Amino acid sequence: MIYYYLEDDTMCIIEPTVENSGIPQGKRLKRQRFPNNERGEHYQWKDLNLGMDLEVYGVKYHITQCDPFTKVQHLYASLNNMPLYLGVCCCKYTSCLCLTSSEQEFMESEGIVLNEPEPMPEDPYSRRNKPNLELSHTTTSTFDKLYQFLHMDRKEIPPYNGFGSLEDSLQNCLSLIPEPPKVNVVKRIENDHKVLRYTAQLDSPYSKDEGRRFILSYHLSNDMISIFEKPMRNSGIIGGKFLEKTRIPKPGSSVDNPEFYSPADFAIGATVDGNPNFSLKRLHSY
Repeated sequence: MIYYYLEDDTMCIIEPTVENSGIPQGKRLKRQRFPNNERGEHYQWKDLNLGMDLEVYGVKYHITQCDPFTKVQHLYASLNNMPLYLGVCCCKYTSCLCLTSSEQEFMESEGIVLNEPEPMPEDPYSRRNKPNLELSHTTTSTFDKLYQFLHMDRKEIPPYNGFGSLEDSLQNCLSLIPEPPKVNVVKRIENDHKVLRYTAQLDSPYSKDEGRRFILSYHLSNDMISIFEKPMRNSGIIGGKFLEKTRIPKPGSSVDNPEFYSPADFAIGATVDGNPNFSLKRLHSY
């Protein structure tokens, strides 16, 4: 839809939104004066007409129809004997003009008849996905086609592929431009900087791992777990961050609906399956 504003000769182009089209739609060009040629001239409302191609920044827009007010303006301006009186009205594709009753009578006396707007071409996406529902009582597939039509917009969530978190992957299935998953703001504010810390030992069959000590931290604000290894001199192992903050699912839980560790699962002697496993030996004072 092309909007032309007579007050300052600016224009804007908006593409109507078609649900489930898979194309980012809406405002294509914001309100501005569109260049007409390389000499610095801009489009005027007299340059627009039905059946023409409006070329803006290398893209052509074919004008198919306009509302009756726009037709009146083009016919009214062809007389070139009367000044333009602008009003406020709603239009679809180009500019607008509202006429008074006396001006309308003058137009009719001159034999100018306004034609009805032409039909808008059907959107290709809607035409391609529209099922052929011919109502007939002689076929048994009519109800099947109707059921398919009523359920054609139902979204099916594909299985989790293991990349990223489960919430982030789900957002890619719900929207073409994914948004961050919603979080519990109250929980984050109340438990900000509240961390449960445990001294853990690595469950390993190798004797060289017996002396390694780890700090397992459970963050109450987002239920994430991080593991830090204490550096030991002359051990040959570089200490530091062992596991980034992440949510760890419990062993045996499904991939599509995992069950994550909670504070109730941590106790002295408990085992945390963090690939590898860790045994909790001591908890901190907090």
